[in-house]
This record gives sequence, C-alpha cells and structure tokens, in this order.
Amino acid sequence: MADKRLIGEDASLSKFVEGTLMEGDASTIITVKGTIYKIAAIAETDSAFPTDFVVGDYYYEPDTITLAVGDNVYPIEETVVTYCKSWAMTVSSDETETTVLRDTVKKYRKGKTDVSGTITGIMTTDDLKTAGAITNRFFKVITVTSGVALTNADIHGIDKSDYFIKAYLNDSDISGDTQAFLLAQIELLGSNLGAEMGSAQEWSSDIRMVGNDPVLYTVVNE
Repeated sequence: MADKRLIGEDASLSKFVEGTLMEGDASTIITVKGTIYKIAAIAETDSAFPTDFVVGDYYYEPDTITLAVGDNVYPIEETVVTYCKSWAMTVSSDETETTVLRDTVKKYRKGKTDVSGTITGIMTTDDLKTAGAITNRFFKVITVTSGVALTNADIHGIDKSDYFIKAYLNDSDISGDTQAFLLAQIELLGSNLGAEMGSAQEWSSDIRMVGNDPVLYTVVNE
C-alpha cells in the first residue's frame, strides 16, 4: 500500500485568550472537538492527560475527555490575526563538547533545540488600519477620516500580545485522511513590507519559537 502524501497548506497567526478555569471533578467533560486548552493543574493520580504533559502546556482535544479531580484547564479563545500563504521552519540543535583528557577524538552531545523560520501573507486594507492586525505588531496604527480633526483619530499603540502559529502540513476533513499542524508560540523578529504596481501586496517576517515547547499534532480523521 502506497504512503499517503502530505499536501502543503497555509498557516494562521492567532492570539490566545484564556477563558474561565474548568476544574475537574471526575464528571467535568470537555465536549468541544478541536478546542485548544491550557493545562492549569494535573491530578496526582488518574489524570486525564498523558504523562508527558506538564502544567502550562497547550492541549488540543480532538474528542471528548473527562477531567479527573485535580485536572484543571483553561479553554482557549483563539482570535485569528491573519492567514499566511506560506511558512517554513528550520530545526537545529547546538552542540556541547564533552571531551576529557583521555579521549583521542573530541566528543559532543546535542544541546538545546532552536526553531526559527519565515512566514508570508497577503496584505489587506484592514491590516493597515485595524488594531491587532499584523502591521500593528511593528507600527503604531493611526486611522484618520478625511475632513475630521486628528484629535478624533483612532489610535492604537504597538500590539505586544502573545502570538501563536497554527502551521498546517496537511488540513483535511476527508474521512480516513490525516490532519497535521504545528502549534507553537512565536515572536515576529522583523517584517518585510512593500508594494509592487499591479500586484497583490505581501508581507513577510522572520519568526522564532518562544515560550512553551512546540507540539506537532497529527489527527487522523476516521
């Protein structure tokens, strides 16, 4: 049987806002499929979360789950800032030398992993005048109305909210297919903003993953 191929997809940049804390009581059921939760506490015994998860991790729930007593989560309200037409990530690790005097060949071990990359999106008029839009990450946004005094302008300071990327390798609702996306907190390191006559305007930025460890979710649609 031939392997199924991944079909390239886009990504979305979002802001995450924590909802009301849900405290497990052995009957609290998460019922919203496809919701992201932030783990606030993990029960010492019989936790509903896999053993590799820790407090502070973001948890994607593709089905329903019953929280044990001591399992607490924040449901995440996700607001999409913009969609990206392309993205790319590079994963690398530094190395630490472990050579001692008796070694004739230098010895090394792998150090911490660094994940960085780039994203590209289409610029819209809303991106130029909307609070929280992609340009508001780097510039103060002042929207003025023709014939109206500047004192009545809509002014927004630089947006410093945490950004998260949901970067899709494959996004499909087809039965038997696989959905795969990388969920990570990122920092935009710089933006490329320009214009070309007669062409759709684009923006691009270097990014680096920060905060929580990134997670690659693979969800099989049965």
